Amino acid sequence: MIGDQALTARRFTIPVIALVSCMVLACGAPTGRQVRGEAAPVIVNETDDADAVAALNAFALDLGSTLTAMEGNVALAAYPIARGLAMARAGARNETRAALDRVLRVGQTADFDVELAAVEQSLVEREGERRNATRKGPISMAMPSVLWAQEETRFMPEFLDALSAYYDVGVRVVDFRSDPDEARHAINRWASNETQGSVELLVPRGGVTDFTRFVAASAGSVKAPWAVRFDPDETARDPFTRLDGQTIPTTSMTVRDSGSIRSATTVDWDAVELPYLGGELAMLLVVPAPGRFGDVAAAFDIEAFRTVTGALAPRPVELRMPRFEFSSVVNLDEELSSLGLSDLFANERADFAGVTDDEALDLSDVVHGTYAAADEEGTDGEAVTVVRPNLAAPVGVTHIDIDRPFLFLVRDRVSGLILQFGRVLEPQG
Repeated sequence: MIGDQALTARRFTIPVIALVSCMVLACGAPTGRQVRGEAAPVIVNETDDADAVAALNAFALDLGSTLTAMEGNVALAAYPIARGLAMARAGARNETRAALDRVLRVGQTADFDVELAAVEQSLVEREGERRNATRKGPISMAMPSVLWAQEETRFMPEFLDALSAYYDVGVRVVDFRSDPDEARHAINRWASNETQGSVELLVPRGGVTDFTRFVAASAGSVKAPWAVRFDPDETARDPFTRLDGQTIPTTSMTVRDSGSIRSATTVDWDAVELPYLGGELAMLLVVPAPGRFGDVAAAFDIEAFRTVTGALAPRPVELRMPRFEFSSVVNLDEELSSLGLSDLFANERADFAGVTDDEALDLSDVVHGTYAAADEEGTDGEAVTVVRPNLAAPVGVTHIDIDRPFLFLVRDRVSGLILQFGRVLEPQG
């Protein structure tokens, strides 16, 4: 029994996942009716998440390697994607479950579901007001994952109990069969509500049909102010060189710091880590040398990530970088298939017998939306300047000018978890 596990610490809750606390078959229709199990959330020790973080980061960068096939600016929040797949895994059987285990690196963890619960608990605690000597402001994150299924499906009680116990969610049900367009709107309303409007069109017109039965949806949004603000008086138009060599104008901003910003430089890349208020979260920017973007991006795996983060050190820095803001909405069926999950999307091979015995299921879609941004204040962040800092150029400064395509990662520096990973090819895109 799930409820009999002898785990010690606080009760696990996820306020950002479910919009409303629902009893079984008891919620309204605007964002789908939620069907929940009766199992209480497990008790977790939130310090027992290191193995899960390592597994999640490896999955994030594996998935990030598939970005090369996509056009333009793109970003993924791999953590909620992995959570959605882990929820589907609760009802997967035989080779389908084994494939999910391999891709999610379940074998690296002692108890994958419990450790994911511990990760979620730690992230909840990153939210709220933060301050330093010069600024104060709020941190907010939305990393929701939900499974969507056909209305009137008879779910296995063990499946619903697993979702309730480990993820504090149920399955949202809509009528794909009779009204696929309204089902699409329900998923989009859910994404918009969960991300406060940052991700709105998660499923485009025609994205679901009357044959759709089982969908994994997730989104990622971080809103936070920088610990060190960019000087708005120095924001100006600068040239930015695209991959094709064409130069385009972009809006660039400047920050100077004497040591709270960490950076590193090599012949192949420059890297700089911009902490958000509180210092728990940060955006890592990796800027390949001119002509090296494709090579560096293609080789940016878990070892490369460790190399970059291991080289970071506090030093005086003057950073000039472009503003950017975009929402990236993708259907990940092809990308996940390339990682070894093609059976999930093939009705004749997928085995989700643990979800329902009403009919054979496959995952119709894995849809995901991410909001990514950087401006003078942060990532859509709001802060009050308590004391105006001295922005004079520090002595012995390292100059980093981001005037070409770059990679970015938002990560939790406490646990090391990668929250977002993406690339910017055109800041105005």
